Amino acid sequence: MRVISGTAKGHNLFSPPGFETRPTSDRLREAVFSSAGERVVGSRFLDLFAGTGAVGVEALSRGAEFAVFADVSRECCEIIEKNLRHTKLINKSEIITLDALAAVRKLSGRGRFGAVFLDPPYGSGLIETVLPEMARRGVLEERALVIVECSANEKIILPDCYELLKIKNYGRASVMYCEYGGIN
Repeated sequence: MRVISGTAKGHNLFSPPGFETRPTSDRLREAVFSSAGERVVGSRFLDLFAGTGAVGVEALSRGAEFAVFADVSRECCEIIEKNLRHTKLINKSEIITLDALAAVRKLSGRGRFGAVFLDPPYGSGLIETVLPEMARRGVLEERALVIVECSANEKIILPDCYELLKIKNYGRASVMYCEYGGIN
């Protein structure tokens, strides 16, 4: 696993031993950032269920202004910090060792995000819980890009305040690109 493009291109990234963490593959990250285009550049980026932090590190490398990484695992957060130090991107980031809902609550009132990546455990039902919480807590800019990775056989129902832009399938994974429209 490595950084694909940008200022930290080519840096290898660390990951915890074992299979409990499911890092987003280089191929899938390349596809995500190709689809996201310039919407990440200059954004505040939120990487929920961050795992190794590979997606958020890639966002910073490609020009995100700042990134917040949230994961419930202390071991994963230590790996994220190690990856940020290794790529020299630590000064543009914050790491929160909390579950996604608690992290969203903590971030409420501390600035809005223009791009978000969510990659919860497949089949956990957390997508349908976290998306409305982000809207309620006001952590998203209007027209924020929200990218959701899930199992290709999951059926996700988006809250009305999110517009589905497209879905792409990559083997067992599916990636939904959504835009936040604000709460009426």
